[in-house]
Amino acid sequence: MADYKINADSFKFAHVEKEAQEHIATPSLTFTQDAMRRLRKNKVAMISLWIIIIMIVLSVLSIWFSPRNPMTQHLNWNNLPPKLGNLNIPGFNGHAMYQGKMVDMYKMNHVPTELGLRSARIVSAATCSAASWLGPRFPCSSRSWPPSLT
Repeated sequence: MADYKINADSFKFAHVEKEAQEHIATPSLTFTQDAMRRLRKNKVAMISLWIIIIMIVLSVLSIWFSPRNPMTQHLNWNNLPPKLGNLNIPGFNGHAMYQGKMVDMYKMNHVPTELGLRSARIVSAATCSAASWLGPRFPCSSRSWPPSLT
C-alpha cells in the first residue's frame, strides 16, 4: 500500500453537459415548507408542538368550563399572606401580625376552605391587576385595609 503512488493518469474527467449540470431534480421549497419538513422529521419537536397545542386549546376552552366566574373580584382577599393548604409551615400557613397578634388572615377575611391548595393571594392579585387596566368599572382601591374582625 505504501508503494502505490497516485498520479494524474489514475483519474479521468467525467463528461457532463452544461444543461445537465444546471438541471434541478426536485422543486424548490419555500422557507415555511422547508421549516415544516424539518419540524416533522424531528420527533421531540413534534411532541413538544403537540403539548403546546393541547395547552393552548385547554386554556382557551377553560374559560367556558371553569366553575368560577373569571371576572369575579374578591377584594377582601388582597394582600393575604401565602398559604399552602392546611400545612402548618411557618411563613406559608396564612398567619400574619394583626394588631399585635398572629391571626389566621384567611379566616379573618372569610376565604372559603374549598379553595384547596390554591393561594387566595395569587387569585386576588391576578383579579386586582386585571382590574387595574380595565379601568374604573373594577376599582381595586375601594375597600378599607385592614379588614374588620366582625
